[in-house]
Amino acid sequence: MRAWFIGLRWAVALTAVCCGCAREHALAVRPTEILDTALIEQILRQRPVRDDQDFLPYTLMASDEFSAHLLQFRTGEQRHIHREHDLTIVVHRGRGEILIDDVRRMARAGDVFHIPRGVPHSIRNAGDEPLISVNIFTPPYDGKDSIPAPAGSRSVEREAP
Repeated sequence: MRAWFIGLRWAVALTAVCCGCAREHALAVRPTEILDTALIEQILRQRPVRDDQDFLPYTLMASDEFSAHLLQFRTGEQRHIHREHDLTIVVHRGRGEILIDDVRRMARAGDVFHIPRGVPHSIRNAGDEPLISVNIFTPPYDGKDSIPAPAGSRSVEREAP
């Protein structure tokens, strides 16, 4: 299965990805707040990415079904795969370039990208200010499922959910 791209706005992404997916009692942030601009801006003021950091992740919430993370990219990340996690990226601010299975796409605020598990991908900032995104993983991401994928490597066999 090839990765696919959708250029949607925030409310549609929130509805499609998050509504009803999590148990509310287990959340620090309610699913309806994951893409809340005021909340994101507050976190960015409190935890800005430093000049010496390529990127800075911040966990917004986690449930039994998914996790949501605010990422700030000063430069970007190396090409990699997630063998056990599907990933949806919602661009909050900035502009960048996302590479999904060797297909380059420009990314700007409001764009949504879905990357199935096993598909090589990377993201890099193409602007002067940090690129900000909300990354949603299913199942919840524990930080351990990031496998380097050298240039030219192909998608790998998908693990069962």
